Amino acid sequence: MSISIRNDGLAEASQATRAAQVAPSGRPGQTTQGLNSTASDRIDISSLAERVGFADRAQAAQQTERVSKLTALYQSGGYRVDSLNLSRAMVSSALNAGSMGI
Repeated sequence: MSISIRNDGLAEASQATRAAQVAPSGRPGQTTQGLNSTASDRIDISSLAERVGFADRAQAAQQTERVSKLTALYQSGGYRVDSLNLSRAMVSSALNAGSMGI
């Protein structure tokens, strides 16, 4: 993962503010030094964004495959629900949601 942060504009803005405080111009509100118009702030997270996108697409593909398999099982009559495990999961989920204030 690579993240690079450039804040050239911030340094120049700080210098311009200090220049205005140290050596004010003849008119109120006017500084002796302005900001450089080419200064910019930039954050580059393209590598991280690519990996997050890839993981999201992979997870979606896995979920689609799982749903397809469950659909085929259900339609063939081969899908059987384990009622004990289902009821435990439902109660556990409800208790966790209650403790989280949901």
